[in-house]
Amino acid sequence: GFHVYTGGTTWADAPASGLLNGGAGNQVRFTIFMLAGTTRVVAVNDVDVPQSWTGTGNFAALGGSPPIAKCVTSAFQRVILGNITVGGTRRGSTMAISGFQDPATWSSLDQPSLPDTGDSIVEVRALNAQVFAIYKDRSQWVGIGAADIFPFVFELRDQQSGPISAAAVVQAENAHYYIGRDGNGYRFDGNRCISIGGAVRSLIQGSLDFSLPARCHGVFDAANREIWWYWQTASGTFAGIVYRLPYGEVPEAFSPLASY
Repeated sequence: GFHVYTGGTTWADAPASGLLNGGAGNQVRFTIFMLAGTTRVVAVNDVDVPQSWTGTGNFAALGGSPPIAKCVTSAFQRVILGNITVGGTRRGSTMAISGFQDPATWSSLDQPSLPDTGDSIVEVRALNAQVFAIYKDRSQWVGIGAADIFPFVFELRDQQSGPISAAAVVQAENAHYYIGRDGNGYRFDGNRCISIGGAVRSLIQGSLDFSLPARCHGVFDAANREIWWYWQTASGTFAGIVYRLPYGEVPEAFSPLASY
């Protein structure tokens, strides 16, 4: 199930609609969606049906029978599910898009696929209210809100290494940053994806356990303008690195964290 923070050092149970069946490799991903003055949380874990929570009571299965998904975001007043499973079949390059202002309405006609680059979706993440990024194994795309028969127009923007995990993508100010599948650090602003981690790439490659990619997480410390990434090492300990904004690709931008 889930736990919600209620202030101080207190957490409360908010059970899912049935037990969650994911393991350590099935990290839960969340998005926030505003509907009729209510803040709704939508959660996916690549194993169970998407869940929804309105701030009180328990989580419940999201209405409309949406597909199982690996990642989720919201943009242009719609919920977007990425890397979906339909009828037991994985559709790694496909998304599912909810109805306008309605996260409980889903149609098989709104399941766009991006097969051109031959890779799978790792993460979908909003860049702003109208545009979201689609991170695949080896490419970066954007979905741009369109007031047309199709809710989004999709464009390929770059073909750099994709993020090692959905949780490794961090929004900091007006861009996204992530640790790539190649151990490098990257910055994507919706137009181009640039390397920022060449100075520490070998350090990350020698530390991160690439067989456990889902355990790489990142957070943004806005007060100090720092991004902190953590990962599991091959020896079973945890290590990480700090990146300081607004540096580019310079050694002084990074500081390794001690293993623990």
